[in-house]
Amino acid sequence: MKQKLLFICTENELRSPTACELFDGSGGYEAKGAGITEYAEPEINEEAIQWADKIICLEEIHKEHLQKNFNEETKNKEIITLHITLQTDHHKHHLQKEILAKLKKYGIEP
Repeated sequence: MKQKLLFICTENELRSPTACELFDGSGGYEAKGAGITEYAEPEINEEAIQWADKIICLEEIHKEHLQKNFNEETKNKEIITLHITLQTDHHKHHLQKEILAKLKKYGIEP
């Protein structure tokens, strides 16, 4: 059975989609992304949280949002924070390397 990873960033435009792409075709994982703002597509919701085995937040503010707005739903979920801020000069290749390096510390590799 594949482990389900939910990546959370601000608007689900760069960081979460990049992380999800790393797991496309992965034998051991399924990945989805969501954002915390009303402009995110999709915006984080209870259904996505219930789907996930692990929730991976790109910044601490994303974890704080989950705990404030979905405290009950996340109570028994493993939440990891990667501390990857949104930088305007983030090249996709560098972002991928940073995500992979930080996930490896938690034993998560595509």
